[in-house]
Amino acid sequence: MGNDEVMLTVKMLAYNHEKYIAQAIESVISQKTKYRYELLIGEDCSTDATREIIKRYRDQYPEIIHVIFHKQNMGCTKNSYSLDIHARGKYIAGCEGDDFWCDEERIQKDVDFLEANPQYAGICHRCAVVDEAGRELAENQIPDRAGFWKFDKQIYTLADFQEWKTPGHGSAHTRRNFFCNTDVDYSIVFKASKRVGDRTHLLIAAIEGDIYCADDVVSCYRYRTSGGQGNYMETQKKRNLKAEDFLMMRRLEHWSLQEKGIRLNLDGIKKDRLAGSVVIFLKDPSRENLNVVLRIVRYSGEPLRYLYYAFKTIGIKWFYWKIRGTDALVSL
Repeated sequence: MGNDEVMLTVKMLAYNHEKYIAQAIESVISQKTKYRYELLIGEDCSTDATREIIKRYRDQYPEIIHVIFHKQNMGCTKNSYSLDIHARGKYIAGCEGDDFWCDEERIQKDVDFLEANPQYAGICHRCAVVDEAGRELAENQIPDRAGFWKFDKQIYTLADFQEWKTPGHGSAHTRRNFFCNTDVDYSIVFKASKRVGDRTHLLIAAIEGDIYCADDVVSCYRYRTSGGQGNYMETQKKRNLKAEDFLMMRRLEHWSLQEKGIRLNLDGIKKDRLAGSVVIFLKDPSRENLNVVLRIVRYSGEPLRYLYYAFKTIGIKWFYWKIRGTDALVSL
């Protein structure tokens, strides 16, 4: 690698990833590039052998690997923020401890592009979806939830964010390091949500500029839903999280206005979350699901309007079920 400046920081969140962390680390340290880079790992008090594996790699590659060993479990977004504020690179890329990269020249390509194109806030590639053993899944094997990051345009803008789209999976993003700007309060990374950080990071970048979307595959997302491992997909599968998502959107809107003077409009997505929560309650009228609906109404700041939306959803859904005999999605 070249000069003393760290051109790129690879952020890696690690928690109970003993089965996968070695592959994740190997995929980063095997990069072929003239640029100096660092792998910054946040080890969040794993209860398995993850910490020991990371220590072995750190001792073997001290010039590349730096680790923050948390003394108590921080949770994913606080862990992520701790890496953000310690990243030395001009650019930041990501690789979760249970994912891995599959392009040895990714750093070289991303830094080359961003150096030559200062008008872009970042670059995003595509990722492959693999199973727990790392085998790529065929298109018809990929559940809908695992494809939420698909994006078919070449340029991603703030307008796309307001439709809750992403340019790609977080492990395929490389962005400029905006956290060097100490005039901005970036603690929104963990204050917006305890469990979701990729949307907040994406907003921070999209406010600063567009993101270029490339067609090549540079990373692999490991789709895991079994074994009580607590990863994103397993959590999504088991819990009704629509109220948490709604509150995160409200917080992002507030942060954008207060810190950047930008009036972010997520109304369409917020109404979708309400409608979805009502439908879940109609299908499973539990106290928990009712509380999710009521929390969204309360969080909205416009309870009468959102109560109207809730009753409208009930009417539309009743019409679909009883009159048309279908289960079409509700659009408010």
